[in-house]
Amino acid sequence: MGLWGYSGRHMSGKINKIPILLSEAINEEFSGTLEFQVASDPLGGLDPESIHWGPNGRWLIQSILAHLQLERRDEVAIITTSDQTYVSTCLSVSVFNFCKVSRLVTPATSIVIVVHEFGYVLENIAGKIKQWREQGKVVVEDCAHLFGVRTAEGTVGQWGDYAVYSLPKIIPAEAGGMLLAHKDISFPEMTVEQEEMAQKGKDAAGKYLGYFSFFNEERLVRSALIKETLRGQRFFDPSSIAVPFFQGIVTSQKREIIKAIGEVEWGATLRQDLLYFPTNPVVVLSRYENALRRVSALLGQS
Repeated sequence: MGLWGYSGRHMSGKINKIPILLSEAINEEFSGTLEFQVASDPLGGLDPESIHWGPNGRWLIQSILAHLQLERRDEVAIITTSDQTYVSTCLSVSVFNFCKVSRLVTPATSIVIVVHEFGYVLENIAGKIKQWREQGKVVVEDCAHLFGVRTAEGTVGQWGDYAVYSLPKIIPAEAGGMLLAHKDISFPEMTVEQEEMAQKGKDAAGKYLGYFSFFNEERLVRSALIKETLRGQRFFDPSSIAVPFFQGIVTSQKREIIKAIGEVEWGATLRQDLLYFPTNPVVVLSRYENALRRVSALLGQS
């Protein structure tokens, strides 16, 4: 069971929502709880020279594409865990500004961007990444929503040529992105504001990234609580390998629930039958239990 979620502690009344980002729920009581956790080396002994910092994940993705000197006729394949119609515009527009976008890997593909979508990892993706790299394709792992997830094939984010992380989504950071590079990389010059954002992310990573196992465990606890409380509902789990950033709930009552339950910052999706419930690891479980009771009642569960 989650150490923070089941410790019996309660968050300050100043926090009246279940937010998506960790930084919006952090407080002194949680920071005190974190002191009892054991930090580990988040980089697993990797060469610090392979780590780079930016103002956000989008800027780092764009920097990779610029470094690779793509031409308009080049093709970038975007592979997502769920293979749904919808792809983040932050990613698709960034690629479109450089070259052609594809949803399939073909012989014409120059770069493959593997999106570990909302913390879900496609089964057997490590083997596919190895195959693509052997074919001479550059592989970028989009790890915006997860960090340090281990599988039988290794650690997510360490299979491709590059891995991009959005720090506010994985630790209590106000800004910043992190890039793990296994190949050479060059960057455009940052503005003063971008440098400040990158430094905020680097500082937050130095303080919190070592607790990634704790944050991952707490996300799994919240995902399990949602499923247990709403058992009998359909859940959206595109892979069995996951530390869910959102727990997806499939329901025709999405609009009614969002309108009625304002204390949850629901994740955005164009699907009209899919609710994204955030699994914020620094929000105590009592707040989840209260919100879930209301969701359950609206769904007609006893």
